[in-house]
Amino acid sequence: MKLTWSEGGNPAEAPGTTFGVAWHQGTLHADRAFALTAADATAVPVQSWPSAHWPTAP
Repeated sequence: MKLTWSEGGNPAEAPGTTFGVAWHQGTLHADRAFALTAADATAVPVQSWPSAHWPTAP
């Protein structure tokens, strides 16, 4: 999935930037890992964590 800034372009700085992606329920499992890569395929350091969860089915 390619993510882009809604205003277009890139911000000059992005210290402490936080954003979320709403995945459809059941799309991802708790043990799923993520990686961020630049357009030239080089790895970009990233921290990620869930900020919400879908409710557990009874």
